[in-house]
Formats: sequence, structure tokens, C-alpha cells
Amino acid sequence: MTQTAILPKRMAIGALLACAVLLIPLVAMSFTDEVNWSATDFLAGAVLLGGTGAIIGAATALNVSAAVKGAIALAAMAALLLIWVQLI
Repeated sequence: MTQTAILPKRMAIGALLACAVLLIPLVAMSFTDEVNWSATDFLAGAVLLGGTGAIIGAATALNVSAAVKGAIALAAMAALLLIWVQLI
């Protein structure tokens, strides 16, 4: 499988994972009043998850050691969590 065939597959998997994460508050809104997200909240979540996925995807394409790729991915996920917690 060529690199160009792998990239769209990875992007599709990333998009599905982001949608799955954003479905959690969407479903929770129908069961409780404690979760009250607007369209802006979902947009912000999609941007954060998409941006993190793009950073991790770019890190995996770099020609560096696995430790560096892991450090970049860990830093991206830590930034995502810090921003997400501040937005709550």
C-alpha cells in the first residue's frame, strides 16, 4: 500500500474517532440537563480534536526517531487536555 493510500484512511479513522468523542456530550444532552452544549461548543471540540489529530499525523510522517514522535504526540494530547479543561 502506498503512502498516498494510507493518508486518507488515517484521516477517515481520525475523523470517526473525533465524531465518536463528540457524540458523548450530544447523547448526554438528551438524558440530563447538566450537559448543555451549543453549536459553538461542538465546533470548538471539533477544532481541538482535529488540530490534535493533524499534529499527531504530521509527527508520524516526520523522519525522526519513535521517541521524538511519541514526545510530539504526548505534548499535543497534553495541550488538548489542558485547553479542554480550561474551556469547561
